[in-house]
Amino acid sequence: MSLQFRSLWSVAPLLLIPVVLGLVWSFEPPARDGAVEVEVGTVVNGERAESTLVAEIERRLDESEPSVLVLGNSYALTNVVPERIARGLGIRVEEVLVLAVPNTVSSHWYAILKNRVYARGHRPDLVLIVGSMQSMLLAEPYSEASYVKLMEQLEDSEPVLERYIDRQDQRLTDWRVHRVGTRDWLLRSVRDTALAGVFGLSARDTEASMHRTFHLSRVATDGRAADFLLDEDLLLDPEHSLVPELCKLADGYGSKLVLLRSPVAPRTPSARRDPVPEGFEQRMERDGHLFLDMIGYNMRGSMFKNLTHMTRKGAKRFTTSVNVALQEVWEDLGYEA
Repeated sequence: MSLQFRSLWSVAPLLLIPVVLGLVWSFEPPARDGAVEVEVGTVVNGERAESTLVAEIERRLDESEPSVLVLGNSYALTNVVPERIARGLGIRVEEVLVLAVPNTVSSHWYAILKNRVYARGHRPDLVLIVGSMQSMLLAEPYSEASYVKLMEQLEDSEPVLERYIDRQDQRLTDWRVHRVGTRDWLLRSVRDTALAGVFGLSARDTEASMHRTFHLSRVATDGRAADFLLDEDLLLDPEHSLVPELCKLADGYGSKLVLLRSPVAPRTPSARRDPVPEGFEQRMERDGHLFLDMIGYNMRGSMFKNLTHMTRKGAKRFTTSVNVALQEVWEDLGYEA
């Protein structure tokens, strides 16, 4: 083999890099059954949406026109019960809307409130944000999927959020969406092919089975939870976090904001009990709004599926206790609870 040929052969793999990048960039995963098969971050309330995350959130808001909006990460789905909230406030359950989007933090909630809720004419009287205190004090998304979810929610100009997040060039954002979407499609294709060959399941049957098994409200794991970052250096001081901005935003549209810090299971190691710098809890309160710190709420271990997410029974008990504070806020708004 000549020297020139060996040299060319040694760099051949490098020549494939732009080809692979081009394929990922141009690849559009096929739709199935008329739905978008791959759309990064399309899980709302534990269910994969049949459209983009933005479209799904807007659809649910339009159908509900909520008086009470429950917003947050997976805690908002598993740890509070909207039927109990409605009963406690004396309103119809249809007036309570839950928007639980996993792997979200304060920047996502601000963008959803600003662009999906208030900008489109929705005026909930009460906004209940449910999560860990860490997620409330974190503005920068902590994973690629979380980053993509945030970018989907933003408008061309975001004067508040652009002080907190690193907004990349749109081309780079598009690349991340394509890359994650392509990876998701490949994994699903391998899964569907394997299950079809072994069990004879169709893609529709496989998706339905996966949904039943891994629905967010049913999954229980004691693995390292994404909500616990365990790095206090990433957290913003309450006064300089998005908490004051969330309160200002709610003020501007006549909503009362309640930030609900969810408790954890008794067996949770102390280092993982939603750690924040000392004294931060006392500085979360904002005039006219409420920080409801329930981290120390006493619950039996059997009321948790894992370290952070409650069983249905646990969530009912917890919501009943939370309702005491929500009723006071509701009455302050001029309603009878």
